[in-house]
Amino acid sequence: MGNDILFFNPPQTKNGVCLQNRALLWIASYLKKSGFSTRVFSLASTFKKIIRRALDYYRPKNVAVSCKWYTNLYGAILVAKEIRKINKEIKIITGGHTAAYFDKELLQSGYFDLVVRGDAEIPLLNILKNKTPINCTIKENNQIKRYPLQYTQEHEDLENYTLSEP
Repeated sequence: MGNDILFFNPPQTKNGVCLQNRALLWIASYLKKSGFSTRVFSLASTFKKIIRRALDYYRPKNVAVSCKWYTNLYGAILVAKEIRKINKEIKIITGGHTAAYFDKELLQSGYFDLVVRGDAEIPLLNILKNKTPINCTIKENNQIKRYPLQYTQEHEDLENYTLSEP
């Protein structure tokens, strides 16, 4: 099928509790309106099966794993680890408050290729367009590189914006 990016909201506890992250819907909608195909999955205790099915069916080039809250950290790493095990070629992106704080550590884990720090709409759009990443930390030639924070969502960005149609 070939989606450009899949979003995974990881379970927050070992028993699979997953709280909704509406920011993922907003970002996916923004990217869809910009011409990219997207899907959002909220994962629970059966996350490995859901990930495998999603990757097999949609065949994405990029996957974004939410790490907004500290309680997402463990689940985000498990999800990224499973994605990496299934397909080493997929670019795995993470973002959120906790990911931004632990950007270097997450990249050093080997499970993530890129961490978005701060607002993600324009940084993810740049990544999908193969432009220079902004608001991002990447691992390049075994070195951690932090690109500057150049985008902050403003009120004007939101005025005429709604979630896209299915």
